[in-house]
Amino acid sequence: MGINTVIMKNNRKILIIIAVFVIVIFVGLFISIHQNKDEAIMPKTKKFISEYDYSIILPANWAEYELDEDEKNTNGFFNTGEWSGNLRITPFDFEINSEQFINNELAKHNAERISWNNISGIFYGENAESEGDLYMHYWYLITQNRLYLCSFAVDPKDKDTENNGKEFETVIKILKSLKNE
Repeated sequence: MGINTVIMKNNRKILIIIAVFVIVIFVGLFISIHQNKDEAIMPKTKKFISEYDYSIILPANWAEYELDEDEKNTNGFFNTGEWSGNLRITPFDFEINSEQFINNELAKHNAERISWNNISGIFYGENAESEGDLYMHYWYLITQNRLYLCSFAVDPKDKDTENNGKEFETVIKILKSLKNE
């Protein structure tokens, strides 16, 4: 066996090792990109089951906070990473004519109609001076003859910011996950 044959065999081994190394790097990069993309689409979440017989899916960085004693049957939530507002959910159990109720509230509040899978209702926003100069987003949601009054209180200065818009979308995702337990 000549010296040229030995060099060619060694070069071939080196090329194979380099090719495997490049493939491993690209596969690792591909997996990393797709994991990050999936997390951006579906961030880590947790299921919250209320003592008031409903559940919601919260982002992992959201938590419940303790409310005043006069806010019975209400759960309050907020983003623990950066305060962007307070979300409150209050369920009511009673028989209602949901269509009549929605129509009355639409007219009363100049609201928008909502229809999310098994949830119907209305949405509106207003300045709420009684709440300490906050801007309030309100939802009256009905699912399986159960009414949920929901609000998201934000600082009026932040109401139209990009960050608040993203958090508002997060609140809508939370409310769309609402289920009776």
